[in-house]
Amino acid sequence: MTLIPQYNPEGFKAAVKSGSEKSVHKEPSDFYIVDLSVQKDQLNLPFLPHRLTMNDFVFVKKGELVKTVCSDSYSIPGCTLMILPAYKIRTMETFSEDIEGYYCHFPDELLSRDNGFKSLQEILNYLDLKNDHRITIPDAMKENLLFILKRMKESYIQNDNDLISSYLQTFLAEIKSIIQDLPPIILTTNETTAFHFRKAITQYINSVHSIQEYADMLHVSPNHLNKSVKMATGKTASSIINETLTMEARSLLSNTQLSIADIAFSLGIEDPSYFTRFFKKHSGVSPNQYRKRIGLSY
Repeated sequence: MTLIPQYNPEGFKAAVKSGSEKSVHKEPSDFYIVDLSVQKDQLNLPFLPHRLTMNDFVFVKKGELVKTVCSDSYSIPGCTLMILPAYKIRTMETFSEDIEGYYCHFPDELLSRDNGFKSLQEILNYLDLKNDHRITIPDAMKENLLFILKRMKESYIQNDNDLISSYLQTFLAEIKSIIQDLPPIILTTNETTAFHFRKAITQYINSVHSIQEYADMLHVSPNHLNKSVKMATGKTASSIINETLTMEARSLLSNTQLSIADIAFSLGIEDPSYFTRFFKKHSGVSPNQYRKRIGLSY
């Protein structure tokens, strides 16, 4: 069972209000680009936690937006890009009234293996190690990148797949050049442990909830794991587990019609009463109250 509901981009567009952007791509779920000022009016915020089946990015020219990735909240100010791989948990929280820039999602298939895809992987690997998917855009590159995005959007409207691919790969090559000018990421021992811990949580949160089990996976003691994660992130290992599990639960409560018992079971919790207590402890409301608060009742 997929724990966080997944949107392919066609489903993502169906989840927002109809805007002036028209679907013109041969397969409209493949690629999408929109002005952030338009998306601000399309989305009912906060947009609930979800996974997207393709890569996406936001480029903020002016203003600010707040986006949650997994359990961490990020402010994205002007001259900043955030690019995320497929399937990472995400949600839009807020936009400033003066927001300007672009939102885009795209599939790997638009990228050549020897060029665009390689650039994308280099970018994502760097940001994954950095544990922060934001990139500050140098002033000298801002206008060039905005020009590329403008042409990319025009190509999308004109249904020119070849130009879309060309501009997208040029955009990623420019971002890769920014990454290459940044200092290399050299993780401390604690940061390396925390990095692998987060990777393990992403993969196993639906079935593994104890520090002992994650410590066994990483071949360290529970005490060492907790100390390393605390030193690297400022959070305890248990708090990260609980935050991730709570986000999974919120998404299932808001995006599915599963019963509370079924949600508990899908998260690896056999006792629905324990799940209800856990959720209330970490969210401040019971699962049913949470559904009522966001306007759902099943």
